Amino acid sequence: MIFVTTFTKEIYNICGRQLLQSFIDTGNSKEHTMYVFFENEDDLHTDYYPEWLEEWANNNSFVFVNLMNYEINGKNIIDYVDNNLKSKISFTHEYSSQRSVKWFRPVAAIHYAYELLFNKNFCSIDADCLFTSKVDESFFNELF
Repeated sequence: MIFVTTFTKEIYNICGRQLLQSFIDTGNSKEHTMYVFFENEDDLHTDYYPEWLEEWANNNSFVFVNLMNYEINGKNIIDYVDNNLKSKISFTHEYSSQRSVKWFRPVAAIHYAYELLFNKNFCSIDADCLFTSKVDESFFNELF
């Protein structure tokens, strides 16, 4: 199985690092791959993964992709959505904060993964989750 998640540096520091470590500690990295779609706020459109992900660079179970470079129909989708949503959110409620526009990132990552992994099954996992045991590939057989 291929797992897909999204990180910013802040999310990585709060919980993302633990997700990656649990992926290894439970043995999932031996049979599965995880695509990490990142947003590097220090260099938004870099072609390289940021220094805060370097410790995982030599692990072939992880693939790092800069979500900020994703384009649909010639438009950078993150910039496009950010620009269109910011003016439409009043930021008066806990669930309509400036962070609301960032909620689109996991959806964009799923769409991007679909394009990158054409005809392969994958599963999205939030950065604040942990693997508590090994996930057997047969677990997903009934879903597909």
